[in-house]
Amino acid sequence: MQQKSLNEDKQARLQAVFTADQMTKFVAAHPKRRQMATLFQQLGVNDSQKTQVETILKDEYMKEKALKEDRQARLQAVLTPDQMVNFEAMEHRRQHK
Repeated sequence: MQQKSLNEDKQARLQAVFTADQMTKFVAAHPKRRQMATLFQQLGVNDSQKTQVETILKDEYMKEKALKEDRQARLQAVLTPDQMVNFEAMEHRRQHK
């Protein structure tokens, strides 16, 4: 549920910076698939937009990282080391389907 809220916040912040056409292109060319310089060039963003988008993405990355670290600590407090290894392997397979 927190992840959905983070994604909605990220989308709203990006929509405040991008035009509708730029937002469509951004969604189609997610930064994980391309380098940021190429992405910005394809979107035709100006320097102000570039700075704002970089800040938004960095903020969201840090929030997601903190959530993952919290989740990891909470799981480690409940699961045995063997269960944790199996859980992580299952998660890895699920994410890479």
